[in-house]
Amino acid sequence: MANASFALGMVASIADKLTAMKAGRDKVNYGSGRALVVLKAAIVDAEFGKLDLKLRTLRGTSRIVSTIAYEAGGAAGTSLAINPGIRET
Repeated sequence: MANASFALGMVASIADKLTAMKAGRDKVNYGSGRALVVLKAAIVDAEFGKLDLKLRTLRGTSRIVSTIAYEAGGAAGTSLAINPGIRET
């Protein structure tokens, strides 16, 4: 349980960091005219309609988490340096 809790905390922390990085990148791209038009959801919905598929959301199961291990994983994820990629100079 401790290993899984640590990993969950680390993953959550890294996901938060990546989400913030993406939001910053999207803000720059939107202001520069390089934003993408997202049509994927409409296309997927149309294809599901053709196949007569109806998806539904199910309630997730609860987890038993070690708070100490989760927080340690969160701290490890926060301290991880993520390189945003190639930068123009």
